[in-house]
Amino acid sequence: MAPIFHLAETKRWQAAISRRQLYYPPTFDQDGLTHAAPTIEALVKVANQFYQRLAGPWLVLTMDPEHLIELGVDLRFEAASKVGDQDHHYLGSEEVLFPHIYGGISAEMVLREDPMPQAASGQFQVPDLKRV
Repeated sequence: MAPIFHLAETKRWQAAISRRQLYYPPTFDQDGLTHAAPTIEALVKVANQFYQRLAGPWLVLTMDPEHLIELGVDLRFEAASKVGDQDHHYLGSEEVLFPHIYGGISAEMVLREDPMPQAASGQFQVPDLKRV
């Protein structure tokens, strides 16, 4: 199964992991889930719609859906849903099923962490995930 991706605020992720706690995105209480994306390209589109104007830096958390299921994570592939108070659509999003994690993210769930590059304009760019 192809990996899934979550955009995490670096400081928030590192703080949770250093305390050995689950990481929750800022919109978790409002949304009741942790948003993820089925492809890195979809993550970049979502990042540019919802997070471009927010302070970073940001990390891409890569996860394996099969591993999440083995860990007992409640993972569902569903239509796009609101992120906090913001509309959930971008061009083509209605054709995509997004992975939603009904809970937080632990270090054990993450295969790798990579910086999410941003241009000087704030525009997110596709990260190089080919390195080992």
